[in-house]
Amino acid sequence: MSQLIGCTCPDGVVLAADRRVEIRGDDGETRGEQVARKLYPLGRTAAVASSGAAVGIEICQQLNRSVDRSVDLDVDALEGYLLSVFQPAYDRFTAAGADWFAAHPEAITRVYLALAALDDDGAPALRFYGSETHDEPLHRLPLD
Repeated sequence: MSQLIGCTCPDGVVLAADRRVEIRGDDGETRGEQVARKLYPLGRTAAVASSGAAVGIEICQQLNRSVDRSVDLDVDALEGYLLSVFQPAYDRFTAAGADWFAAHPEAITRVYLALAALDDDGAPALRFYGSETHDEPLHRLPLD
C-alpha cells in the first residue's frame, strides 16, 4: 500500500508520497515492483499525490499537464477541478475492468488523493480524499 504524508506549517505544506508500485498478475498475486512518481505540481503553488489503485498516478499526471504552471489557484478552486477530472476518469477505469475486478475481489479497490494548495487568504491548506471501493465516490477525509 502506498503512503501519503502531509502537514501544514507556517511557511507552507509538506507533502510526501512513496514511489513503490506493485505489479500483480491476473491471479492477483504480486509479481514484482516498479518505481513511479506519485506527487505532481499543479500550477505554481499546489500539488497532488495519489495512493492505492495505480491508475491514480496516470490521472494525476493528466491533471499536472492540464493546469497552467504559471498560475496560483486556491484550494477550493483546485478541489472542484480535481474531483471533476479524477472521479470520471477513475469511474471509466473501473467500468472497463468490471469483469476482472469481479473475478479478483482481492484486488486493490481503494484510491486516495492528497491536495496541497493555498486557501483564499494565501495560507497553506491540505486536503485528503478517499474512496474505499469502486462504487464509492471520492470524498473528503477528516484531518485529525
